[in-house]
Amino acid sequence: MVRAGWLSQTIGVIQRAVDAIELEDRLDRPTLASRLVESLPPAAGAYERILLRSILVGLGLRLIDMSHADLRGHPCDCALRCGCDLWRYSSACQNGDPIAEFGEWLANFLTTIRTAHPRAAEERAAWILRSSFRRHIAPARLAYDCGCSLSLLRAKFSRRYGMSFRQYVHLARVVTACRELRNGTPKIEALARECGYSSKKEFYRVFRTATGCVPQAFRQLPGNEADCCLTALAVRLIGGSRASLGSANLAIARATLERSRPPVPQSA
Repeated sequence: MVRAGWLSQTIGVIQRAVDAIELEDRLDRPTLASRLVESLPPAAGAYERILLRSILVGLGLRLIDMSHADLRGHPCDCALRCGCDLWRYSSACQNGDPIAEFGEWLANFLTTIRTAHPRAAEERAAWILRSSFRRHIAPARLAYDCGCSLSLLRAKFSRRYGMSFRQYVHLARVVTACRELRNGTPKIEALARECGYSSKKEFYRVFRTATGCVPQAFRQLPGNEADCCLTALAVRLIGGSRASLGSANLAIARATLERSRPPVPQSA
């Protein structure tokens, strides 16, 4: 038999995992999925192990699909190899640990996709800026680390993300701030410093430019509206229109952002 509480908890973890990995860079998704899968409740019997293995196969197929959504052409060899490995996982002995074995598949999947589809120069630049948004990185140093001339990197980055390096860093800081505000960060001044701003005034200006409201107003938004705002910002952070989110979600997010903007004063 399958415990009802176990099933609902498992489905909740998987849904959170899917929602989270959709907003991550394609090469960061397997690592995040691995961390989230570790929080799954263990299966207690044969039926639960079979069901959990099937659910994790679905998550694996979703990862393969999302990791190749931005790549042109027909499915590549690495997608086929990962799919075959996933099929072998689904057919494994049902007495094994589905979570541990899926973790092994994720590790192999990450190695395979990093080898077959390494980050392009502009994607690597975005990853570096996201990972180090609290400190200043000279554009020349960024180009050197990406193995690309500065002029070419700027052109590729602008074409891929629709903004400059500096604007991207501000966006990464605002996304972090929004997540902290959703988690109940108490003091705006401390949050500004945590996000890399020495001036509260500058933090407010950047935050309002990105979201249309000040941090206090964002914190007071209903949960679903705040989540939509955060989704819209995170979509831009991983490349805008190429993100693997449905157009309906994007439309909701855009509408929410518009609703959260302060009204324009009417002239007398």
